Amino acid sequence: MRCKSLVLVWVAGALAWGAPSPLEGGWAAYRAGDLEGALAQAAPLLQGYDPSAEALLLAGFAHYRLGEMEEALFAFSRLVGTLQGGGEAVYGLGLVLRALGDLEGARTALDYAFRLGYAPAEEILRGLPPPPPPSPKRRLHPLGVPFRAERGRFWAEDRPLMVRGVNLGVALPGRFPAEFPEEETLYRAWLELLWAMGANAVRVYTLLPPAFYRALHGLNRTRPRPLYLFQGVWTELPEELGYPSYEGAFLEEFLLEGRDVLDALHGNLLRPKRPGHAGGAYTADVSPWTLGLLVGREFEPFSVARYNQAHPGRVYRGRFLEAMPEANPFEAWMAEVLDRLLTYEAEAYGTVRPMGFNNWPTLDPLHHPTESTAEEERALRRARGERVEGVPLRAYNEDEVSLDARNIRPLPGSPATVFANYHAYPYYPDFLNLDPGYGQAVGPFGRSNYFGYLLDLKRHHGEQPVLIGEYGVPSSRGLAHFQPQGFHHGGHSEEDQAEQNLRLWREIEAAGLAGGLLFSFLDEWFKRNWLFQEWEDRERDPLWHNLLDPEENYGLLAATAPRGPGWTEGGKSGKRFPSSSGGKGPSSRPGPTPSTYGSSTGAPCPSGSTWTPPRAGRRWRRASERSSSWRWGRKGGGSWWRRATTPSGRCAPGGRGRRPSPFSAPPGPAGAPSCPSSWSPTGGARGGTERTTPGRSTSWGP
Repeated sequence: MRCKSLVLVWVAGALAWGAPSPLEGGWAAYRAGDLEGALAQAAPLLQGYDPSAEALLLAGFAHYRLGEMEEALFAFSRLVGTLQGGGEAVYGLGLVLRALGDLEGARTALDYAFRLGYAPAEEILRGLPPPPPPSPKRRLHPLGVPFRAERGRFWAEDRPLMVRGVNLGVALPGRFPAEFPEEETLYRAWLELLWAMGANAVRVYTLLPPAFYRALHGLNRTRPRPLYLFQGVWTELPEELGYPSYEGAFLEEFLLEGRDVLDALHGNLLRPKRPGHAGGAYTADVSPWTLGLLVGREFEPFSVARYNQAHPGRVYRGRFLEAMPEANPFEAWMAEVLDRLLTYEAEAYGTVRPMGFNNWPTLDPLHHPTESTAEEERALRRARGERVEGVPLRAYNEDEVSLDARNIRPLPGSPATVFANYHAYPYYPDFLNLDPGYGQAVGPFGRSNYFGYLLDLKRHHGEQPVLIGEYGVPSSRGLAHFQPQGFHHGGHSEEDQAEQNLRLWREIEAAGLAGGLLFSFLDEWFKRNWLFQEWEDRERDPLWHNLLDPEENYGLLAATAPRGPGWTEGGKSGKRFPSSSGGKGPSSRPGPTPSTYGSSTGAPCPSGSTWTPPRAGRRWRRASERSSSWRWGRKGGGSWWRRATTPSGRCAPGGRGRRPSPFSAPPGPAGAPSCPSSWSPTGGARGGTERTTPGRSTSWGP
């Protein structure tokens, strides 16, 4: 009986060994024209947070050939937005954009696919009509006011708009924040993912390359609801730029940057690139979807206090705005900046829009008796017998000076509106956790210090809309600040991070604020936290991912470095798998072997390199310090994302990629591939026609 059992087990194993995988079965159905069957085979592979890029490609092309463009766009955006799938995924995205009527977006994507080595894109490109000539910008008469910020809300014409947005920093791994990606198709995929998430706004901190604005323009022209933009006008501190104060040359340089930003938003700017600044030809008019400007930075309290001391009695009254009599000098300076930008847009383009500036609890207009000054802190420590001389305090005076948007008001009859904006996190500064009144506040989920603080802001500003321009918690292993209700500055799993972010959003909504912008879209490797900054080389910090650092782990989209080939799992050392030449693993469809993303920049693998996919559950060593693995997911019924751990592939220097075999069927309608090629790598465990394990992609959760 035991022998018979062993024989049966052996026979069953042999049959299973030779049976096609669901992915192979799906491609076989696709090849036979059974697109519904192909999707049925792919469905189990798309569950959870880690579907393979090959399964997403199958689903994307099957949906495309069925005419299900929304589903196809989503599948290809997941691939392109996470730097997976190589030229083939970009090609698929281009086909879908063409079908949706966005010919310029399609042209850009297909050109990118061709540059990545995907030859079929060339034929489709040739069939596109030439781009239309640029049309001159017409000034509005009378003054156009597409958006307003009043009565506690943003308004699009006469409709109230609750802002549900995400902050988009674009520093890829290995890059500093001003080293911008230049590919329009990458921006388009990111924006499509944000749109599918349910976001209605995206915020950028500075002027990005023209590619971003073309991508936003293309999305909003083809989507049933818009993705609004909060555009930043960034500045450094005067002393960092070599200026003695905020006045004079610094002010005029800041306003010049603001005017460039406004010209770019109206598709009317040509400026050269220079270090730290984007440049190029800005021809996409995104002003119809620009909900507001956010000017400046989180100004340091010492800088504001120094300005107030140097300019006592400063006042301002302009064309649209004025500083109220109780405004401090820096608030009057900010009123001038906002008013002069409003005046420029009104005179140049016949429109105005809501204006705000970046602020944070450190400069809020509230009084916080539980917050000690640096001098008080040193006195307390001396009384405890501690040595304080020569020991720096790693904190500002968090309640020393204020910057109050309520002290900047429109003149009577002015169409301009001003909103308050705070980067408010639940764990910092300490007064959020120490104030006894905040601790008694009861929000949608029970007691919440954060909810108490939000209510305090709302009470102060009254009818002036309050936007929480940054909020969120990071999924780092390290923990930089504790918070009474568990909203810690780090120490969260990715699942907990998603739940906490959703809870923070519900509290913003329940407090009656105008909305919030979640921080952030990407993990940012260049960031530094006070726990580690003394031991990190600032110039090399972007080249590696510190999992302990909270500042590097806020993203909805995670970027993690794969492990090296010596990493073991269950006591067994990793095994190298055969090379393939596609960025998604083993198969490719019509045309030459597509190039793959060999680094975070989206560049193809260098000449003489191959893409080595990892075995499921394992991650291989990076080929360079800039290489990374992107992963994507969502959390909360289609409204929020979370991230999921995935393996990644790498560009391995040296070897030669395998050439795909001839295709067994011609391309499908409208350029969609009809079938995958067969794959015959050498050195497989079973030899012959073994298919390698596909490279793993990021995922979209159930």
